[in-house]
Amino acid sequence: MFRVINALLKSLKKIHLKNLKKYITFFVELTRYWQYLPKISFDIFRIVGLIDYRFANGYSFYPQAINLELTARCNLRCKMCWLWGKQGIGKHYTKGEMTFETIKRIIDKISHFRPTIYLQGGEILVRKDALKIMEYIHKKRLICGFTTNGTLITKENAKIIVNSVHSVSISIDGPREIHDQIRGDGAFEKAINGISNLISARGNRAFPIIKINTLIPSLPEDSTSHLISLAEDLKVDLLQFGQFQFLQQPKVKAHIALMKKLFNIDCKAINGYVWNPNINIEEIENKISLVNNSNSELITTFTPNISSKADIEKWYTLPARKLRKRCLFPWFSVIIKSNGDVVPCGEYRHPEYKMGNIKENSFKEIWNGKKAKFFRNALKKYGFFPGCDRCCGLNSYAR
Repeated sequence: MFRVINALLKSLKKIHLKNLKKYITFFVELTRYWQYLPKISFDIFRIVGLIDYRFANGYSFYPQAINLELTARCNLRCKMCWLWGKQGIGKHYTKGEMTFETIKRIIDKISHFRPTIYLQGGEILVRKDALKIMEYIHKKRLICGFTTNGTLITKENAKIIVNSVHSVSISIDGPREIHDQIRGDGAFEKAINGISNLISARGNRAFPIIKINTLIPSLPEDSTSHLISLAEDLKVDLLQFGQFQFLQQPKVKAHIALMKKLFNIDCKAINGYVWNPNINIEEIENKISLVNNSNSELITTFTPNISSKADIEKWYTLPARKLRKRCLFPWFSVIIKSNGDVVPCGEYRHPEYKMGNIKENSFKEIWNGKKAKFFRNALKKYGFFPGCDRCCGLNSYAR
């Protein structure tokens, strides 16, 4: 959220009069969500003051966000995916899925503290009832968003999506040949059609925010401007450039050993992150510079928010504890897996640690139960675990 606000403020420098109406409409429509401001203010106060982290001995107030995993299934086999890629652990991962009625009951139980709901998978749209779930979350007046590969967004389901959620992120890896090489033949055209369907269904409204995600290291330098132009032509709201998330074998071994020692779990999911990419620091720096110096009116963001050669080198060489002091994710957010297991890490670095199952216990019991407090206190002691390097959570709940 902070990154989006920062990007919006930066973009004010680029606004032309012809686009002023769009931005005014956006902020006017944003005021419709005034009822969330007290909670958002308290969450900011929590993060800044680290209240429950510092003083509560593993206890935490209700989470700011809940990642609700609908399925581990996916219609693609992207090469870099920790779940279904070359190193993916999909065949060992949870196969069960909660029913629509179970998910409804969960939403009913958590709606009173108004968390933001992030739907995730797999690819959530492979579930035939994914749209019904979005509609029900909207009915309960909760903010909701999801990330998708975009290939299953049709003209028909786009109408339901834009009326039910507040944000949609679509992954695009570059021009057609690059994208299809990573995700499979025909994936690019289907994803672009999916984005177009969303834009068309949304019309002149400001929501949902429609964003393209891309990994800047895998994007050819001569394709950077092309991707910006593509995003402009599609009329998306944001273009976000990310860095690689990966781990090398020594860190994975250390992580597995520590998880066994601390929690007595066999941490297999971490193997999905093993990778030794060929990183060219200067090339990444050049591409970031191209984005920053473009004359585009499009809002662009970076995750992590780094631009200098020194910062890029730190991301790819230093351990997490050298970049940040601590991770706060288990105090502010949680994952409910597709089979109902509640796990503390947002990036699946140790999904084998189960704090409870939502089908067997209430969320309140699990959130501040014995296992949840034990995990938080262990993470507080270590700051980060060996497998936390280059975790996306470093950009949202790490300080």
